[in-house]
Amino acid sequence: MLRSGSINTGTRLLSVIANIEALDVDIILSGHLDVVGAKKELFTPRMVDDWLYGRGAMDMKSGCAAMIEAFKKVAGESDQTMALLLTTDEEIGGFSGTKELLDTAGYRAKVALVPDGGYKENQIALKEKGVIRIHLSLE
Repeated sequence: MLRSGSINTGTRLLSVIANIEALDVDIILSGHLDVVGAKKELFTPRMVDDWLYGRGAMDMKSGCAAMIEAFKKVAGESDQTMALLLTTDEEIGGFSGTKELLDTAGYRAKVALVPDGGYKENQIALKEKGVIRIHLSLE
């Protein structure tokens, strides 16, 4: 049984698809659908030698398409509980999408798969840059 629904976190309405009602699942497939802003002409996709070029073609969108297909195929038949989280705020920090689904809605998983791109085509990313905010007080 697949379930889709909206979660009102108090500041946003977020959508989640899952194969269970619980918030604590075995596997979370997580991706983002937004892209960094650019000139309008850069949003027109084009094919070159069987490769798709355009805004977001390499940055997670193929990963999201693969996760949607995998979820549709596996979630209804698997003994593993799963949730598919697709948000639209990653390029601006992720605080109003994934963070709210974890902190406010309470989603948890034993493992999360986040197939974000950003490197050369056909190459798996083994590390990535990130941001950490630390507040120190000294006496």
